[in-house]
Amino acid sequence: MPPFPANSDDPIVLDDSVDMDLEPAPPAAVDSSSTQPWVEKYRPKSVTSVKHQNATSTSLQSAIQTNQLPHLLFYGPPGTGKTSMALALTHQLYPSSLYKGRVLEMNASDERGLSTVRNKIKVRHMGADTVEEVAVVGNDDHGAVTHGQNVFQPASRVDVQVVGWLVEQQHFRIGEQRLRQQHAELPSRRDFAHGPKVLLKWNAPPPPPTSPPTPAPPYKIIILDEADTLTKDAQSALRRVIEAHSRVTRFCLICNYVTRIITPLASRCSKFRFTPLPESAIFEKLNEIIDGEALKVDEGVIPLISKLSGGDLRSAVTTLQSASQLNGKHVTKDIVLQTSGDIPESDLQPFVSSLKSSNYDSMQQSVTDLIADGWSGQLILKGLSEMVMDSEMKDLGKAEVAVKVGEADRRLIEGGEEWLVVMDVGGCVMGGFRSEN
Repeated sequence: MPPFPANSDDPIVLDDSVDMDLEPAPPAAVDSSSTQPWVEKYRPKSVTSVKHQNATSTSLQSAIQTNQLPHLLFYGPPGTGKTSMALALTHQLYPSSLYKGRVLEMNASDERGLSTVRNKIKVRHMGADTVEEVAVVGNDDHGAVTHGQNVFQPASRVDVQVVGWLVEQQHFRIGEQRLRQQHAELPSRRDFAHGPKVLLKWNAPPPPPTSPPTPAPPYKIIILDEADTLTKDAQSALRRVIEAHSRVTRFCLICNYVTRIITPLASRCSKFRFTPLPESAIFEKLNEIIDGEALKVDEGVIPLISKLSGGDLRSAVTTLQSASQLNGKHVTKDIVLQTSGDIPESDLQPFVSSLKSSNYDSMQQSVTDLIADGWSGQLILKGLSEMVMDSEMKDLGKAEVAVKVGEADRRLIEGGEEWLVVMDVGGCVMGGFRSEN
């Protein structure tokens, strides 16, 4: 008998010997904190806990206390705490019940055109249809709060925090339909930066609140990460949006290169520069993570991670987590070098030795071996420049090597042949060592 009837009208016969009461075992509970990246797990919760940015933390803490927050522009190298500072600021300003409605987080590297400013930042869509009993909460240009045909009070007196509290307590329910039976109508297009326009459906007469809502500033915050990737037209459009909605919205722009932000946009923001973290700050954070995760770390591992990160705390934390997962929470220097992606000194030493001895054939063979092992030209130049800067070469020779490495890096970015570029830099370094003799 076939497993299924040929005719769809025939009944399906099941084998009685099969136990149909078997139920799959429930999946084992997984602790979300154990699978969470350490960068997120140990992200600062307040602006004062962000490492090494004391001036910025003090200024923002004062703005929180006085409730006078300007538009913000955070700029600096990656991994210095820009996004962490912005998120910590918003979490300090808004309770969890209001956070989703008051904060909009965007990454400009995903969508960087003019439509992003028009459709994501400036305009948000709403649904449509008919409801019987509604209350419309709007701003000054939207009339009053209504329940059915009854007008309660002018909308300018509406406390948005109280509305959020009533929604949380389920005295109101968010409606996704459009008014047709009421005199007041809510537009189908909603402006996120313009202010609160909320369509609510009445569930039951709300009792007086048992506790006052948590104080929060009467404006929204839009976090625009990697704002330097926005096109010039998008930045120009964003400038007008900031001007038009500064009464009810604050913008926080985050970028790596402040020179890529147009001057009219940068002049409307308070600028805060984030500097690379010193070794002491990285040591402190890594030791905090080591204690929290009960790791066994060999001597010299933390200084090595700090050196490899180059002041980037995010890179240092990621390297530590990757290394801890390879050897059962025992972190060694060899594992750190494997997970960091940099060339070990043992692999680079034959190349440097050939340069110091002015042996061209040996240099040629060392470069061929390094590239055959899969090391990129940029990594070879990075390791070579670090070893040259720590060598006994004269300052003038080091300066010439630095200029040569910069030119070689440009050639590699433009698609130059790695072997030829590295050999060219090797010849320059060889000449610098020869002049020492």
